[in-house]
Amino acid sequence: MAIRNSPEKYGLLPDGDLVAAASDEPEDHGPELTPGEAIRTVAFWVISFTHAFAAVVFLTLMIHAIPMIEGKGYTVVQASFVVTTFTVVGGIFQFVGGVIGDRVSKKWGIFCFVSLQALGVLGMALVDGYPALLAAAVIFGVGFGGRVPLLIAIRGDYFGRGKFATIFGLSTIPMGVVQVVGPIGAGFMYDRLGSYTLAFLILFGVNMFAATIILLIRPPKHAGIL
Repeated sequence: MAIRNSPEKYGLLPDGDLVAAASDEPEDHGPELTPGEAIRTVAFWVISFTHAFAAVVFLTLMIHAIPMIEGKGYTVVQASFVVTTFTVVGGIFQFVGGVIGDRVSKKWGIFCFVSLQALGVLGMALVDGYPALLAAAVIFGVGFGGRVPLLIAIRGDYFGRGKFATIFGLSTIPMGVVQVVGPIGAGFMYDRLGSYTLAFLILFGVNMFAATIILLIRPPKHAGIL
């Protein structure tokens, strides 16, 4: 009952903007691309794969974190507390990421948060001391939580609100493929090498690649432009 579909229906503008004064000139609320137009842009694919590469790290860590930490000599309770730490911190920073996205460039915000996520997963893979593991979990949680709202909202900025749900749904197709590969690949490497280190080093590299390519996108100037 608390959800509203369109701010204009209530005499408002998106993101808390004030209603503009009456004018004969039509207001520009940004791009409004159809799904077909969106998928013909470079921005659509870069955003989709940035989201996919960032999300696969979280999913893989959620599946393999406890056995990985147990392999360092800690109990299942200690390992579970590490997972709880980055989950709780991530939940808090989803709100923080949304606030930051309203104040700075979303792609730079994504770059910073995805980079923090990468540093967090690298730390959890390499460090051995329990306080260091918890510190890495906090860093990972900050990065994971902060990038979630920004990666979703940036699609509205680049492609408009009119077909947002369809465009977002289409972008989850490459995300789904990548997220299947990550956890299975990490498990395969562990079975062959007896360690998660290489798998998570690869995930660190994938994360940093995702953080970098998001900086290359430019908003479409008109329908169909790459």
